[in-house]
Amino acid sequence: MQDSSHFCLLMNLRYFLMRYGLCVPIETIGLYLGFTGFFIADDMTADGDIIHGRNCDTHSLFLRFQRIIAPNILPVCENDYQDPLLWDKHKQSLVWLNQRYLPYSPNHLVSDCDTLAVFVARYDDVVTIYDYGLRDLMLEDFIKSLNYNCEPLVMRYVCDKINFAMDKSQMIINGIRYLYNCKQNQMNRIQKGVYGPEGMMLLRNRLNEIRDGHVLYNIYLQMSRPGGVIKTRETIQKAFKTLYEESGIDTSQTAGVTYGDLASEWLMIANLIFRLSADYDRELRKRIQVRIDNIIEKEGNAMNVLKAVEEVYIRNLVV
Repeated sequence: MQDSSHFCLLMNLRYFLMRYGLCVPIETIGLYLGFTGFFIADDMTADGDIIHGRNCDTHSLFLRFQRIIAPNILPVCENDYQDPLLWDKHKQSLVWLNQRYLPYSPNHLVSDCDTLAVFVARYDDVVTIYDYGLRDLMLEDFIKSLNYNCEPLVMRYVCDKINFAMDKSQMIINGIRYLYNCKQNQMNRIQKGVYGPEGMMLLRNRLNEIRDGHVLYNIYLQMSRPGGVIKTRETIQKAFKTLYEESGIDTSQTAGVTYGDLASEWLMIANLIFRLSADYDRELRKRIQVRIDNIIEKEGNAMNVLKAVEEVYIRNLVV
């Protein structure tokens, strides 16, 4: 069954770790990867991602994941996909798949979009994967979906047991640095879009131009989805709440409250954009723009909170 409350990559990585005996909350994985940010596409009428709440693409997040795992994940490129023995020896694999060929995906036969899934098993002509839920695919569809964007076709470990490559405090420090570095980056233009505060300002200014209710509604939908600006901040909020419950460190509690406030502010902005999509009104548009100005400032202030948490965990490493 699909769990729609979390970003699918985090769910898939959590499931992958569980298969190796590592039980890590989804929210904690999100913090280790420091994945929360902001992205907006240059063309807001295009198919696919036009706005989301992450600070890099999924391939970059996977590279961050590789750095915290030992031993390292090795890319394996295979040619004979029909060989049952091939998939038997890759039961602990992560695989990049093209959603265009995945019948359960909303991108099926519509657009190219990659996902990092867990290969579970193959039974004759049926392949079972985990992609925000267990999925059975016909072997033909699975093979079609494998070769996408010139990525290694199969990612797997060379041993039966894995563990984290560094101390928990170091993983938290790394994740925090990913979070506040993206807030400092004012001019990060990547993949025909804009990340960070500059992207938030672009959203603000684009509202002067967009009148199409369908485009505005799509912005609302993408802001509200599991990888959108609301849920990603809720993920970090819950991660810091867990840290506080485990450690009693006050700065963790403060960070949790801060990210909870950010999630609430983005929820208000998304709901107002939904209203704007149904009935365009200039005064409502101005209200939304004022709120975006405020959230840009609050996102910047969150950087100071993150640094305070980082300092505590650096001291823990030294001790």
